[in-house]
Amino acid sequence: MLIIYGTHFCPNTLFAIMKCKEAGITPAFKNIAGSLEVMKEFMVLRDKTPLFNSWKAEGRIGIPFYVLEDGTQTFDLQEAITKTDKD
Repeated sequence: MLIIYGTHFCPNTLFAIMKCKEAGITPAFKNIAGSLEVMKEFMVLRDKTPLFNSWKAEGRIGIPFYVLEDGTQTFDLQEAITKTDKD
């Protein structure tokens, strides 16, 4: 299972969802703009994960963000697709 944190307002998130589907992966999409609960979940990740440091320093949100079934966290779409089992 691949989790994608993002929002429908972000073209990179929409691109990632499309690419996953093309690769035969149905990601669990967590829309940070659609749910306060999901936003809080994402903010905990963002606050505690060093991967976000450069994003925060640049004043950026840090989406899309991928969490793989094995716990791997990445901003790299290709890595997320490669390491995720197909449906």
